[in-house]
Amino acid sequence: MTNERKIIRADEEGQNNSAHPYPCDLQVYSDAGQLARAAAELFVNTAADSIAAHGRFWVALSGGTTPRRLYKLLATSAFSYRVDWGRIGIFWGDECYAPADDPDSNYRMTAEALLQHVPIPFMNVHRVPTEIDPPQAAAAAYEHQIRHCFRVFDSVPQFDLIYLGLGTSGHTASLFPRSPVLKETSRLVLTDFVAEL
Repeated sequence: MTNERKIIRADEEGQNNSAHPYPCDLQVYSDAGQLARAAAELFVNTAADSIAAHGRFWVALSGGTTPRRLYKLLATSAFSYRVDWGRIGIFWGDECYAPADDPDSNYRMTAEALLQHVPIPFMNVHRVPTEIDPPQAAAAAYEHQIRHCFRVFDSVPQFDLIYLGLGTSGHTASLFPRSPVLKETSRLVLTDFVAEL
C-alpha cells in the first residue's frame, strides 16, 4: 500500500453520479492509524451535523479487532470533548450470542475501549440483549428496541452512521456469503449460526 490517500468517486471514468442510487467515495489509507483517525473524524463530524439537523445522532457500531483502535481514539480528550454524548444513541450492527462480559462480545470490547471513558448516559447505549434465551427471542427483542427508539414500525429505520468491517471470508455485520439470512427482506435482526473460522 502506498503512503498516499486515494479517492475514487462514483462519477469517475465517465459514469454519471446520478445513475448510482448510493453515490460514495472510496478512501484508502496507508495504515490502520490513519484509518482510525479518519473514522474518528467521521464520527465527530457526522454527530455534530446530525445533532444540528435533528437533535440526536444514532450510530451502529461494528465489532471485531479493527474498530477497537477507533473506539480508543474516540475516548481520548482530543475527540471525546467534541462530542455531545448526551445526544448520541449507540447500537450494534452485529453481536455474538454470548454474555455481555464475554471476551467475544462486541459490546464488551466497545465498553472497554470507549463507553467506560466517555460521559454517555446508560440509557443511550442499546446493546443486543444476549441474556434472553433463545437467540431468536434476543433478536426479536433487539429489533423491537430499535423500532421503538426510532419510532419506525413499518419500514427500515435510518441510522445517521453505520460502521461496517469486512472479514477475510467476505462477511460484514455477521452476514456471511451464502447465508440464508441474506434473503431476508422484512426483519431487521436475525440469528444465524456461524461455525468458528
